[in-house]
Amino acid sequence: MPFDESKDKVLWEKQVPVDGGMIEIKVCSYNNARPKVQIGRLRGEDPQNLSFAKLGRLTAEELKTILPVLEEASEACEKARA
Repeated sequence: MPFDESKDKVLWEKQVPVDGGMIEIKVCSYNNARPKVQIGRLRGEDPQNLSFAKLGRLTAEELKTILPVLEEASEACEKARA
């Protein structure tokens, strides 16, 4: 079964500024299934023109920055399941 973009719903999202771009954290549900957290990196010099990049490894500073946001994402998952 191929991926159907119309079935993919973003339930919650937040972008966190980090050196060189943003880390984007989303809670998504595909076809009304259990919500899952998606983490990605957006890179670029111009904040208005960022492009997707593989998240890869995080620095300690990046991890400390996104930990509170991951807690928010976890709460959003729980609310979506209720």
